[in-house]
Amino acid sequence: MNILAVSDTHCLHEEFKMEDFKDVDMIIHSGDFANARSPSMNSHEAHHFLKWYNELPIRYKVLCGGNHDTSIQAKLVNPRHYEKIEYLEHETKTIGGIKIFGSPYTKSFGVGWAFNVPEHRTDEYWKEIQEGTDIVITHGPPKTILDLSYNLDMQLEYCGDKSLLNHIKRVNPSYHIFG
Repeated sequence: MNILAVSDTHCLHEEFKMEDFKDVDMIIHSGDFANARSPSMNSHEAHHFLKWYNELPIRYKVLCGGNHDTSIQAKLVNPRHYEKIEYLEHETKTIGGIKIFGSPYTKSFGVGWAFNVPEHRTDEYWKEIQEGTDIVITHGPPKTILDLSYNLDMQLEYCGDKSLLNHIKRVNPSYHIFG
């Protein structure tokens, strides 16, 4: 199976060209398809993306939310209303014979964003990832793996989640896809 993994498109999804999807059997988007912090403004962006994503010429379309997808968390938009999208919100499904866990939750990073959890509580979430999971999708990264970011003082810091790293090591999936 050919899988295309994308993330953090932030309303720029239409920059993809149809040839980018040639021979793709499954697309996985790991969150931040919208951009606005306000859930009401975000809902327009989310519906625009979801309509586009739903109509992609790909058999399996898997989606997880991210911290910029505030209208999803506020329940103003429900990706499950789009019949061709497999939306995962902290759950496991078998899709195309592949056991996939998807979660939008991330350790808190800033104020007013979606699906944020205080870092001391993330272990409660990640212990729910089942053994034997083939693909884990999270919006946020595990600690020290592609997680360097600038803080408010413009200093580089590792912003990933240590608990997530520990549970990825425990589950040992074939792939961990994150934003």
